[in-house]
Amino acid sequence: MRTSRKILIGVSAAAVLGIGGCAAATSGSDAGHSSAASHTANKAAAPTSTTAAHPVNDDLTIGAPYVNDVQLYDAKVTITNHTSKASDYDYQLELVDGTGKRLDTTYVSTQGLAPGQTYSDDAGFSKMASEVPSGTHLTVKIVSGDRYAST
Repeated sequence: MRTSRKILIGVSAAAVLGIGGCAAATSGSDAGHSSAASHTANKAAAPTSTTAAHPVNDDLTIGAPYVNDVQLYDAKVTITNHTSKASDYDYQLELVDGTGKRLDTTYVSTQGLAPGQTYSDDAGFSKMASEVPSGTHLTVKIVSGDRYAST
């Protein structure tokens, strides 16, 4: 998981700097999970952000942010495929304070999620706990979400 966090942080930094077209490394997992940037770069079909039956953002549940063992913020996330076809998912998330100020962003993705199947992981942010004043109310919000038919 730490390897995928490093990849996601690196991908996030590249996206912020506007460096496009670079292939991002994946964690090597046989489960078919990858960073969002490498996943979306390889997609030819347009995303289906919503279907008539189920909006893509409703497929993601996000737990409260917490400080992990290396003093970075994480949030438990679960993606559930509510469609009738295997799907790939990409989400951009943001860590915000009580005033709505964005403190950090990260990405979560998975590939080949079968109908009814769930995928759970920690969404890792690069924001250090020491950078946030004690007692600050934090939440995680969806910036964008895309669902693609698996190929």
